[in-house]
Amino acid sequence: MKQSIKERVHALRMTFHSNSIKAFIIPSTDPHLSEYVAPHWMSREWISGFTGSAGTAVILMDKAGLWTDSRYFLQATKELEGSGITLYKEMLPETPSITEFLCQHLKPGESVSIDGKMFSVQQVEQMKEELAAHQLQVDIFEDPLSSIWKDRPAMPDSPAFIYDIKYAGKSCEEKISAIRTELKKKGVYALFISALDEIAWTLNLRGNDVHCNPVIVSYLLITQDEVTYFISPEKVTAEVETYLKERQIGIQKYDEVETFLNSFPGKNILIDPRKTNYSIYSSINPQCSILRGKSPVALLKAIRNEQEVAGIHAAMQRDGVALVKFLK
Repeated sequence: MKQSIKERVHALRMTFHSNSIKAFIIPSTDPHLSEYVAPHWMSREWISGFTGSAGTAVILMDKAGLWTDSRYFLQATKELEGSGITLYKEMLPETPSITEFLCQHLKPGESVSIDGKMFSVQQVEQMKEELAAHQLQVDIFEDPLSSIWKDRPAMPDSPAFIYDIKYAGKSCEEKISAIRTELKKKGVYALFISALDEIAWTLNLRGNDVHCNPVIVSYLLITQDEVTYFISPEKVTAEVETYLKERQIGIQKYDEVETFLNSFPGKNILIDPRKTNYSIYSSINPQCSILRGKSPVALLKAIRNEQEVAGIHAAMQRDGVALVKFLK
C-alpha cells in the first residue's frame, strides 16, 4: 500500500512538468465544499493513504506533507508511515501553517496550484493575499488526478427522491416564495445555492449521494422569475421530473452550470463566498453584478415548523430507546 502511495505521488509529480506546477494543494472537500464527500472526491485520501475525514495534502516536487488536527494524530502517524509524506500536526506551536511551509520551500515568483472547484471564494482570496506578501502566486487548474486516478469511483448517480410534505411541513413553493421575499428586501434578483443541505431543504428532495447525508449533488439558481436546477440526468426519475415540472423548475445538466452562468443575463446574483467554489464564482457573466453575503436559506431552514419539530422528537425517542437497549 505504501509503495502504491509513493507511486501515486510520483504520478502526480510527473504532471507538474508539463503544467509548470511547483506545489499542489489537495483538500478533503468536494465542489460543494462539503465536510463529508462521495468517494469520487476522496482525492486527499487517495493521494496520501490517510483515511481521516479532515486533512490537507501539499505536494511539492521533492517534499510532501499532510496537515490534520489532533483527532487524527495517532491515525495519521500510522497511515502515513513509509509513504514519504510528512505529518504536520495542526495547532501545535512548532507546526508551520501550510502558507508558512510553502513560503519556506518556494522561491519568490513561483506559484501554488489548486483545483478551483475545491476551494471557496473566500479561501482562494485569503490564500492569494497571504502568498502575495511573499511574492508567491496562486494558479487555478483542473483536477490533475483525473488523468492518473485510473480506478476512480464514478460520480454519484443514485436517484433523487421526493421528501414528503408530511415530514417537510412546508411545500417547495412556499419555501421558494419565502426565499424570494428575503431577496427582494435586499434588492437581489438571483441567488445561487451550492450547499447541498440548503438545496435539499428548498426543493424537498433527498438523495443518497453521500454516506449518512441524505443530499443530492446538484446546484440551484433561484431568480425572481424562475428556478433552475442543475443535476445529472440519470438522477432524475420520472416522478421527480414531473414533480419539478409541476413547480415550474427548469432542469439543466450538472456539468453545464459554469457555461450557464457565463451567459446569465440577470442584473445581479447573490453568492455566499464561504460556500461557493472559486471556479463557479469565476464563471459568472462579467456583466452581472456579484453580491456577496449569507444565503437566506440558512436562516429560513433554521426555524423549524411543527412537522419538523415532531419529526425531531420522534427520531430522538427512537435513538434514546436504541441507546438504552445498547447500554442494557
